[in-house]
Amino acid sequence: MTDKLILAGMLEGGVYDKLTDQHCRVYDAAGIAPAIHTCAGGNTEPKVKRVDTKAEIIRKLTPRECWRLMGFEDSGFDKAQQSGISNTQLYKQAGNSIVRQVLEAIFAQLF
Repeated sequence: MTDKLILAGMLEGGVYDKLTDQHCRVYDAAGIAPAIHTCAGGNTEPKVKRVDTKAEIIRKLTPRECWRLMGFEDSGFDKAQQSGISNTQLYKQAGNSIVRQVLEAIFAQLF
């Protein structure tokens, strides 16, 4: 894993021609994650490019991956998912969160 954000490409055509550059970016899975924002759907979710043995696959991050990037344990995600919260709301909760480790560091500096 590298220590920088790696842009793997841009999506073009169709609905992507109507979106901002930020929403059309595809990130390389070998880099760090982009900032997660509260996406409202419509192909605006962060996307990563994964090279499979046969092809390059562009996909959006799963809600679980977004929660992991924000520093949450899988057990916390599992509890939220099992309570019946939709994927849309799980994405929003990750986007509205602050990275747990960052918050801990801020509190450590304050106290």
